[in-house]
Amino acid sequence: MHKKRITILISTFAILVLIAGILFTKNCWHNSIVARIQIVNINSKSKKISNYDVLSNRKIREIHDSHDFSIAEKIKVDPNIFGTYTKKNQTHLKLLKKIPLYNQEQRRVNDANYWKMINSIVQNVHSDIYKLTLFRVHKHYYAYVQINQ
Repeated sequence: MHKKRITILISTFAILVLIAGILFTKNCWHNSIVARIQIVNINSKSKKISNYDVLSNRKIREIHDSHDFSIAEKIKVDPNIFGTYTKKNQTHLKLLKKIPLYNQEQRRVNDANYWKMINSIVQNVHSDIYKLTLFRVHKHYYAYVQINQ
């Protein structure tokens, strides 16, 4: 009788550990962050920044951490480096020239991540760019794109 009780308790405990492991793995796998988005309502007086995570399970979760953009490295990109063309009734961007990038202190910046961002913008934005500013806060990169429609 004593061995039977111990066997049932060990089996129950093993099943609970297995179920907990499956649920933990499922939640961790499906909740991985695909992208982090910051949104600013330019029409509001406060210009509050809202932060969101886009998860791999296609859900969006609001987050409450923020970065201090007063310490950010800012790169203002001349919008004249972009040209536009139309293909199948859709506007596309192309990079006309590669220019050196300078931060707010007029120091030349040689960070390849900025050019990766610019190339991604060329591929994904389908309108004329009016203003483009790139930011780096610590190890996080951001882009402010204002389009001309």
